[in-house]
Amino acid sequence: MNSRQRRGVILLLLSVLCALGAFAGVLSVINDVESKVGPEVTAYQLKANVPPYTRLTAGQFEKIEMPERWLSDNAVTDLAEVRGKIAVTTLKKGSLLQSDMIVDQPALQPGQQEVAIMIDAATGVAGKITPGATVN
Repeated sequence: MNSRQRRGVILLLLSVLCALGAFAGVLSVINDVESKVGPEVTAYQLKANVPPYTRLTAGQFEKIEMPERWLSDNAVTDLAEVRGKIAVTTLKKGSLLQSDMIVDQPALQPGQQEVAIMIDAATGVAGKITPGATVN
């Protein structure tokens, strides 16, 4: 083997070692990012704006995946939670669905009536109507 061939083999081996080092570096960066981000979980975001007091359906949301560490504690991760619920306020398109955005749909028991009484501060009720009082 002459000197040119030896130089070529040495350069070839050096290139292979550099390639392996670069590959190891890339794997190290990927593992570091995965350890910082963590596992992904399912969450739901709104497809369109939802007005207040509107009954919620599964079709109003789209499923997204996001890192568990960035998901808030009150984020909805199961659409079964929206069954029988209504929006508390206007829900904006693209918002992440959270449990404090929704409440149970009001329901009256048999024999109950729902009444709204508008009373201004000047008129008042002189303490005659209190929370839980029966009005008909």
